[in-house]
Amino acid sequence: MAVYGNPERVPVDEMHPRHPLDAYGIAKCVAEDIVTSATEEKDLDTWIMRLPGLFSEERPNGALYNFVLNAARGMQLTIGAAQPTPWEILHLDDAVEGIMRVMRSPDWRAGVINVGYGEQMNLQSIAERIVTRFKSCSVIKNTTGFTHPIFCMDIGKARTLINWPPTTFDRR
Repeated sequence: MAVYGNPERVPVDEMHPRHPLDAYGIAKCVAEDIVTSATEEKDLDTWIMRLPGLFSEERPNGALYNFVLNAARGMQLTIGAAQPTPWEILHLDDAVEGIMRVMRSPDWRAGVINVGYGEQMNLQSIAERIVTRFKSCSVIKNTTGFTHPIFCMDIGKARTLINWPPTTFDRR
């Protein structure tokens, strides 16, 4: 998400223009450029995995954690990101599975590959799915005054190259 920024279209494939929104996204783009340059210069076997935001049961902070905690308690879920932020998420165990599949792949120099659930998401829809899952009476409040964009990575290349069988956000 950080390298793509607000998407021009969804799903976002690996060739989508990069438009990072902050220093973190810019740093990821620079790192990708360095790896790509070294790959071409040294004829290296490299992959660049683009993963969405990671979550797990052991991460006791962040938007997803707070949404789940508040829904479980019947409290308000607050969407408070400081800018219109694109969001897609992936469970840590699924990210590890993707990394292991890449490491075992016989493909050479695959380049950039999106690994995620391939589901359209934004902060509002994530909050709504959590409230529904918990059968919670929680109210969702967007304190930002703007709509966060729908985001979805195209995972077709991952399905082809590493036989990517993602679970789903709802299952996790």
